[in-house]
Amino acid sequence: MIQLDFAKVKASLMKAQDAAIQNHGRSDKIRLNLQCQHLTKSWRKNQNKMPNTAADSTPPIKSKKPSDSAFKQQRLPAWQPILTAGTVLPTFFVIGIAFIPVGIGLLYFSDEVKEHVIDYTNCYQSLPDGDSWKDTDETCINVLKKNGSCTCKIRFNLTQEFKVCWNFCFYP
Repeated sequence: MIQLDFAKVKASLMKAQDAAIQNHGRSDKIRLNLQCQHLTKSWRKNQNKMPNTAADSTPPIKSKKPSDSAFKQQRLPAWQPILTAGTVLPTFFVIGIAFIPVGIGLLYFSDEVKEHVIDYTNCYQSLPDGDSWKDTDETCINVLKKNGSCTCKIRFNLTQEFKVCWNFCFYP
């Protein structure tokens, strides 16, 4: 196998390139440039395949350079939209019109939610009394002011019917 001295080959190509520029112009320079690049790539590929004459016992060094694929070199074709006022504004209007029914639906269902408010501010403290709870004469506000803890138990009745949606699980 013949080993080429890369520096000598590149120097001779550069001389040929300069001569081509003087004799024929720029197109020959581009052609010789491409030949030089092709020779450089093929020399680098063959460099790892050639036996190492200086030290045959050492394995060849593997390159950590990524492969020359379009994906790894980030040269994939991409869609680049032209964003002008003539394209952006109609798009916003169409999206806005599409979400109007969604907003109406959310407003309707939020208005259907029923509430029952219970004010437990002045609730009396409840203490366990066997199996039941017994109210004391002291409100939870006064117990909490004394740095104590308070348990309040309030009984209430619902005055209107609350529908339960069985699609959800309710955990205590």
